Amino acid sequence: MQDNYIQKLLNIKDIIVTNITENSETIEVSIKSTNNTGICPCCKQPTTRIHDYRLQRVRHS
Repeated sequence: MQDNYIQKLLNIKDIIVTNITENSETIEVSIKSTNNTGICPCCKQPTTRIHDYRLQRVRHS
């Protein structure tokens, strides 16, 4: 149920919320994609050979 609110808030489909951390200044939401495909940055074709994941911080008002 909570995942649905996060998906709607961030407008992101196919995610699982793995952790939510809140302190006095920030809220950190850790998510994981359920989609096992991506787009190759070289040829722009769909691929299942994903070899890199990274942490990305998004600032929001």
